[in-house]
This record gives sequence, C-alpha cells and structure tokens, in this order.
Amino acid sequence: MNPDYYGYVGGRIEVYRKGPYADEEIRFFTDKVEKFNAFRDAWDMKDVNEEELQTIRKIAQSYFMRV
Repeated sequence: MNPDYYGYVGGRIEVYRKGPYADEEIRFFTDKVEKFNAFRDAWDMKDVNEEELQTIRKIAQSYFMRV
C-alpha cells in the first residue's frame, strides 16, 4: 500500500519439524523478485537437513531482507 515499496514482495518461509504447525518463520522483504522466485523454486516444499536450513536462513537474511 506504500508506493515507496512498489515492486517488492514480502512474506515468510515456514519451517516445519514436527506436527501440523510451523516451528519457525524466516521473514523476507525484497525488490529482487526474479531472484527470490528462483530461490523459492529451488527450495519450496523440500525436506532439508540442518546445514541446508542454515543456508536458507543466511540467503534470506543476506539477500532478501531489506531493512
């Protein structure tokens, strides 16, 4: 709704360990929409180990979080 952020995407990456509810939410907010879509396509609905989860956290924080 803020015109300063036109063209941005934002939301959360939900991490499930056990049960039906997310255990963690990794937030993102970026104007790098095409890069984010490629990132999402690579990881969406994947089972990952702890090392891969750390990589996802780092990528989301480093590249897809504008503060």
